Amino acid sequence: MTSYKNCRLSLELQKQAMTLDKADRLVKRTIRVLESFKLNPSEHSAEASVAKERMEFKTVKLLNITKQTAIDKNQFIQSVVNNLRARLCEPNEIDAHILSDGLIFDTETWPTAPDIRFGENEVRRLCQRFKLDAREAVEGMREFVADKPALIPKRLKNLHACLKTLPQYSRMRTSLQSNEYYID
Repeated sequence: MTSYKNCRLSLELQKQAMTLDKADRLVKRTIRVLESFKLNPSEHSAEASVAKERMEFKTVKLLNITKQTAIDKNQFIQSVVNNLRARLCEPNEIDAHILSDGLIFDTETWPTAPDIRFGENEVRRLCQRFKLDAREAVEGMREFVADKPALIPKRLKNLHACLKTLPQYSRMRTSLQSNEYYID
């Protein structure tokens, strides 16, 4: 089941519409699901436990091979959870606002009728962090707020690209794609 959850997480993180904030929330939700498996085994895990006790899976007899040691399920799940947590965006003081400030690009989080200067402080902080021209980005944000275009305005493209290419986000996706975990 852990392998399946990691596969689904990896596929979700690869979607074009994925933002850093959404990725962070998705990883945190996956961690909660995995941790729940320690107390409440999945359907397949319960089935495997019964098969192990009976030494038979469906109609196939199982062999007890003493040279192979079983992996402790809870220890394995905790290891996966620890690895996922290590890849979360837990910002330091300098980067404390990156995740929340990045939400300015998600129009679903906007107020119903945002003020024309909505998001300016966030844009300025992000521009300062990424060493971008804040004046140009603020003008782009005003255009974004006023016109609500389907695409990010040209003046905001550099800032938007910075948020989409943060190393934390890329490392999270790459590491999940390369891990192969098998457990039921």
